Amino acid sequence: MTDSLGILKPGYAISESEIQKTIFNIFKQAQGRVIVTTFSTTIARLQHTINACEKFNRKLALIGRSMINNFNVCAELGYIKVPPGMIMDIRETDKLSPEKVCVLSTGSQGEDNAALARMARDEHPMLRLQGGDSVLFSSKPIPGNEDSVQDLIAKLSRKGVEVYMYKEFDLHVSGHACHEDLKLLFSLARPDYLMPIHGDHFMLRKVGELGMKMGIPFEKNLLVENNRIIELASNSINVTEELVGEGYILVDGTGVGSVSELVLEERRQMATQGSLVLVLLVNKSKKLVGGPEIISRGFVYMKSTTGLFDEMKEVIKKEYNAIDLDPKSSSYWSDLRNKLRNATREFVYSRTEKDPVVIPVVIQV
Repeated sequence: MTDSLGILKPGYAISESEIQKTIFNIFKQAQGRVIVTTFSTTIARLQHTINACEKFNRKLALIGRSMINNFNVCAELGYIKVPPGMIMDIRETDKLSPEKVCVLSTGSQGEDNAALARMARDEHPMLRLQGGDSVLFSSKPIPGNEDSVQDLIAKLSRKGVEVYMYKEFDLHVSGHACHEDLKLLFSLARPDYLMPIHGDHFMLRKVGELGMKMGIPFEKNLLVENNRIIELASNSINVTEELVGEGYILVDGTGVGSVSELVLEERRQMATQGSLVLVLLVNKSKKLVGGPEIISRGFVYMKSTTGLFDEMKEVIKKEYNAIDLDPKSSSYWSDLRNKLRNATREFVYSRTEKDPVVIPVVIQV
């Protein structure tokens, strides 16, 4: 099974050794503190930063929970080599000259609550950025995060921070094999079967075509759609017609996969539009004797919009008194609530262009 996302890129993927050279060059010219942000699971990048600190005589501090945890685990297991005395507490960095400090930080994807974003907003309690600092984005934005990363870079720029990123410098290498990497893999591994994965259909097909050029027969080149079941035997592989289900499985409290789309839509509506609870008191003759009282949550601030709610109460009263339903019907109460709900939603939308969740509560006294 071969990753296909890089098949359209000619040549070979850049080596991690090129990243080390770039980091050395930036450290060499940096006058102030250097903050390196990357994925905390990119072990090679952690070692590159350690090597740069050792070469240019800087202490290294860690900031961000995942960075601290992953760094410590890697050090304990021997995946990274940390010279004795290099690591310092982030709270002690102010005691050193800026040119003696390096910080490894989370937040390379522009995450709002990550350490780097909080530093950019002057909200981090342990470190404040200043003019003369350098920030290295040793990563590439994940698709969908581009705007967040660019917004973070703009905030850093306003603070006078020197920003280095992959678009201008070799600070990130792809984790996906390019065209020549795949050719080398096929020539070394000489697989009996090839199944391209991780890419769109065009990319999968291109990997399959490359595999056939490298000697993998057409009948052993499996172009398989998502959800298709593949049966593996000792001497054969069979692509079945059977499909498995896909999609998100939502965990809601103790329930797994039990949240309906209707429930989700109600939650989205309440989150974006708010909710209104209408409380009415009626006697045994179904005559309105109290209310309606309106409870607003996340809709509008009631004290500043008393006129709107007064009008809403009149609309609800008028609708209730005009309702012509059979009180003996088994659906009387549900029909009544639906009419009150619809009348309220229509009025609210006409006045505010908002559509909150409306919950009528009719209490018989």
